[in-house]
Parts: sequence; structure tokens; C-alpha cells
Amino acid sequence: MASIDRTAYPRFARAVSARELAEVFTPSLVEVEWARGKTQDDQHLLALLVWLKAYQRLGYFPKLADVPPVVAEHIRGVIGLAEQVVLTAGRGGVPCVPVAGRGIGGCHARRRRERWGGG
Repeated sequence: MASIDRTAYPRFARAVSARELAEVFTPSLVEVEWARGKTQDDQHLLALLVWLKAYQRLGYFPKLADVPPVVAEHIRGVIGLAEQVVLTAGRGGVPCVPVAGRGIGGCHARRRRERWGGG
């Protein structure tokens, strides 16, 4: 039987090894600088980098609730963020990450609906 990461729908392993954290989930300096230029605060920086590394590993954007905490903790430590910076998701498990004036996950659309009424 094929391992879960070699299937058509890969998922995170139940236990992410230290080797996998180092090899797969450590963002490069270029990735960190790119993400810093696209985000407005540390929480969004963490969310964007977690999504980037998860996408590179899995080939799709998982819900943040499906990302093992050890992955977010590893990335937070590597880029030197405070322990108070936590990975949180908006409604539906999708982070509200402002990128270049546009929201990923619909956070700006949600703000417009809240401001102007409607669904």
C-alpha cells in the first residue's frame, strides 16, 4: 500500500518528524522576505508561510485546522516570531491574509458584507 504522501490526496502524517520539518517545512530566506512584503503583521506572516509550505508539500491549501501544530511552531521558531503569535483561521478554517491589498480566503469580501449588509 502506498504511503499517504504518495496518494492522489496527500495529507499530513500523524507525526511529523524533525527531519521532515527541517527539509520540507523550513522556509527559505527568499520565501520569508516575499511573505514579509505581502503581509501586514506577524500573525498573517505566519499563516501565509504555513500555507505556502503546506501547498508545496501537499499540492493544495489545507484548512489551517488540519495543519499539525508542530509545523506552525517550527515555522514560527525559524522566522523568529514570538510565542504569542499563533496560527488562527477565520470562518471555515481559512485565514484572512491580506496580500497586496487583496484578501485570501475572502476576508475583504466578508468585511464589505458586514459594512454594507447582506449575507
